[in-house]
Amino acid sequence: MVRSARSGPWSAPATWEGGKVPAAGSRVQVRQEHSVTYDLRSDQVIRSVHVAGTLRFANDRDTRLDVGLIKIQPGDDASEDGFDCDAHAAELAPGQPRPVLEVGTSDRPIDTTHTALIRLTQVKGLDKQSCPAIVCCGGRMDFHGAPLSRTWVKLGATAKKGDSVITLSESVSGWRVGDRIIVTATRMSPMAGTPGVITDPKGTTTEERSIQGIDGTKLTLSAPLEFDHLGNGLRVGAP
Repeated sequence: MVRSARSGPWSAPATWEGGKVPAAGSRVQVRQEHSVTYDLRSDQVIRSVHVAGTLRFANDRDTRLDVGLIKIQPGDDASEDGFDCDAHAAELAPGQPRPVLEVGTSDRPIDTTHTALIRLTQVKGLDKQSCPAIVCCGGRMDFHGAPLSRTWVKLGATAKKGDSVITLSESVSGWRVGDRIIVTATRMSPMAGTPGVITDPKGTTTEERSIQGIDGTKLTLSAPLEFDHLGNGLRVGAP
């Protein structure tokens, strides 16, 4: 277990007991009373992170944390069970702040010029029935990005199979080229084995794409659609 020795940046060796930054495969603990700022953009997978103090993502740069389990829970002990909170979780002393995972705040969200990415990753040895996961047990989680006029909007016209440009029912602000969106399913995916019907192997006709261009109510997608999406009440939004 790699435990914090003091408050400070994640990337600073002095922040950690032993003077070494957590390496790939580490079990990490941010101890009570410590505030650690995650300031890396790394594809090295951390096994688990127990937040008993505060883990705050830097908002002045791009960050990325690949991890099997994050558990926000008071006390010095935390299991690697991602399904539920530990029955033995410590009670907070009067006046003691709750543990916090903070990715932007309402007063200072992650700006549009930066991204904060947590990639939940399957890690060998963690229970596949409950991990990867983020579990909050008597703590607090805050996720605040740049404001959007809408996080979802209806289609303004039917989007047909093969279309790479779709029409929205209204223009939106805060959506950017490179953002990921989903175009939700119009109907249930057909049952496998239906004669003459090609079945979607994913079991849904909801499709994920990136935005390649924005012109008023028209979005250009990163790839053509594989299914028809009726324009009557269908939603487009962040996945």
